[in-house]
Amino acid sequence: MLVPHGLPLDVAGGEEGLVQLAEAIPESWTRGFDGAVKPTSGPPPAELGPVLPHERETATVTRIYHLQLSATYRSWTEIVFDPLEAAWPPHEPWVERDAGFFVTSEGAVTPAHADRHHNLLVQLTGDKEITVCVPGSRAHASVIARSLPSLYADRMPPGAEVIKLVAGFALYVPPYSVHWVRSTRSSLAMSCGWSTETTIRAGRVHAANAALRRLGVPAAPVGRRGNEVRVQAAAAARRMRALLIRD
Repeated sequence: MLVPHGLPLDVAGGEEGLVQLAEAIPESWTRGFDGAVKPTSGPPPAELGPVLPHERETATVTRIYHLQLSATYRSWTEIVFDPLEAAWPPHEPWVERDAGFFVTSEGAVTPAHADRHHNLLVQLTGDKEITVCVPGSRAHASVIARSLPSLYADRMPPGAEVIKLVAGFALYVPPYSVHWVRSTRSSLAMSCGWSTETTIRAGRVHAANAALRRLGVPAAPVGRRGNEVRVQAAAAARRMRALLIRD
């Protein structure tokens, strides 16, 4: 789902503001990744350490984590999070929320992966193409089962859609959607993620799919009848394996 977001596009204060933010937060909150990668890959992209814009000639993706804990940006994350949480169904309370900046150079790629949480990607500057496939099919569940525990996928499920995300718009990506991103221009986006008990239960089903797949049982989409049985069967299989290894 693509919607206009209405946030000021200069919320980060430009490159100078990003540099000041990186200097003010713990070093572990900033990570740089190799953006010169294939759209789909098995292992996660290589970490480059803290990387800010234009520090490298090659394509990079920089993630600045935990904006909601920053005194400078907490109010901006609340502008996004608070109305969403207030409008969320009361029977599915939020368990956790976390926001971060994605700083990407032109041509940088984030390879195919899935996130365990709901995500609203708020584009502030530049633009990017996002190829995304939402859950629901057995083929999708199979890709997720193969990707655990990293959730970096070796292929895209069938039925993926390419979405152009430009400054001033936000894209909602459901939990466990397989997606990859290419920045068509240098860009800054704010990623706002939140988890619920439902996403946690979905994670248990996907973990069960991964365990049963090793026994030759095909993966089943989350929400299908029998998901709880699969979780219990996978737990029993793990216990049996542990017993066999111990004995």
